[in-house]
Amino acid sequence: MENIKKLPANFIIKRIQSLTGLFLTLFLFEHLLTNSMASAWIENDGNYFVKVVNNLQSIPFLHLVEVVLIGVPILFHAFLGGSYIFEAKCNSKKTNGKYPSLNYKRNKAFSWQRYTAIFIGIFLIFHVAEMRFINYPKTLKIKNEKKYFVKIKNDFNLKALVNRLNGKIYLKKDVLNFKNSPEYKILKRYNLKDKQIIVSTNSFGKATLLNVRDDFKKPIMVFLYSFFVIFSCFHAANGFWTFLITWGIIISYKSQMSALKGALLFMLIILSFGMLSIWGTYLFS
Repeated sequence: MENIKKLPANFIIKRIQSLTGLFLTLFLFEHLLTNSMASAWIENDGNYFVKVVNNLQSIPFLHLVEVVLIGVPILFHAFLGGSYIFEAKCNSKKTNGKYPSLNYKRNKAFSWQRYTAIFIGIFLIFHVAEMRFINYPKTLKIKNEKKYFVKIKNDFNLKALVNRLNGKIYLKKDVLNFKNSPEYKILKRYNLKDKQIIVSTNSFGKATLLNVRDDFKKPIMVFLYSFFVIFSCFHAANGFWTFLITWGIIISYKSQMSALKGALLFMLIILSFGMLSIWGTYLFS
């Protein structure tokens, strides 16, 4: 216990930051694996995705759990990571000769760990704002049954998918027809544009599936999320490798090189999950 007290605060904080990075890497793995099942073509109408999301929604005090187990680690990791970005001296780029230019693989990885962190941090704010607030399904209880509503863009395959999900479609021209129904409280809150519709489902998971599909049907979102996934997977895999070194799990050069190959394989696996979710939905669902 006395040995712990003698450790400098910076040493302890960096170890905690390393642990939060490991936790977030495991969360990224689970998140991309679940999302890869959102593609209707690879798993029967995203049933696995729907089940996982519904099970997560059944967790008691879910919002508190999300804040404590996901929000706090992300904020802690991002805050410390941000300070490292400003302190770090990336020396893998070409210079005018006044500063050293060490064009080695590990120096490049060190630099890209920080470059990707900036993009991930910015896009993560957008991702959370969009999925947790802007496009979060609205809930209404009708005849003792909860209905979940989302606003999405209509397309050729959507009607058949909504029918298979036992959902209901509301068109812009039909909204006024529900003026005397409970649904109108929800429908009037949406400002539908051309080609947009409102869909109601009987589960939160189905509504989320439709939201994810709607995002990945937009070319600009496919482009942005592809970079988000690529950068996140690199950041997680490289961070996992440095975690093993930081905690003294791999010490020798041979063990470090073997672990690096394992980290690269891990990166390719989780990257395939992410790309499958994005491009599988865009091309085939």
